[in-house]
Amino acid sequence: PWLAAWLLHYGLWPLLAASKRWHDGLRQQRHWRAADRERLPVVLGNCRVGDWNVVELNDARALEDEGLRMRHCVATRWPDCARGGARIFAMTRAVAGNGERATAQFDLAVTRKGRLRYELHELRGPANAVGAADARAAARKIESLLNAPERQSAIAEASAAAARYR
Repeated sequence: PWLAAWLLHYGLWPLLAASKRWHDGLRQQRHWRAADRERLPVVLGNCRVGDWNVVELNDARALEDEGLRMRHCVATRWPDCARGGARIFAMTRAVAGNGERATAQFDLAVTRKGRLRYELHELRGPANAVGAADARAAARKIESLLNAPERQSAIAEASAAAARYR
């Protein structure tokens, strides 16, 4: 009811203008200091998990492009990646004709035993829709791949890179 009243009073144009300002602001993030435009070290890289093609997004431009494609604010997560060691993946269903997409963020955490590991923080579909159940299952598989013993040195490198940005 309040939104309808607001729209009746002000109209749709101010809302569209605000949306345009927000999206233009995302494009401006590319002008952060030069260090923020570097590529972060790859932890997992690109792979296929079940029916999903998975791409690790390791620079601000890749996050911006994903945000524009998915119509959500993933580009604003660059500081989480650069300073906090988070990793974000673009997921596309590989089944022909479907084109279903999702974006997954994994945050770096420390276990009780002091070991670094990645944990699924968020999984979103286009326009921030909740990710499908099988996308969540694929994200959990990505989480296990990220935390595999053979990736511990890559996780340590990602953590060290994040410490340089702080």
